[in-house]
Amino acid sequence: MRRWTIQQVSQELGIPASKIRFWEREIPSFKIPRGARGHRYFTDREVQTLRLIHHLREEKKIPLEQIGPILEDRYHPYHRQYRLIEELRLVRRFLVDLISELDGS
Repeated sequence: MRRWTIQQVSQELGIPASKIRFWEREIPSFKIPRGARGHRYFTDREVQTLRLIHHLREEKKIPLEQIGPILEDRYHPYHRQYRLIEELRLVRRFLVDLISELDGS
């Protein structure tokens, strides 16, 4: 399993590290594991959770107070909706790559 630093996560998701730290403080159910030296390390699971938080906060404009309960309820409709959106993004990326490959042929 891959372990990410906060800088890697920030760069990958386009979310400032300060915002990630803020979300960790403000959303009680979202806690990032720390190593022996106290540095945050993110697994793929935390990165996925961050993507969901970003989607809920920035795209759906849901207040932070409401995001915690959504994260805790794995059967909340937003979880299913977000998974579908992510799957569609993967399909889109595949199709864009396929088109560019066919154009280059």
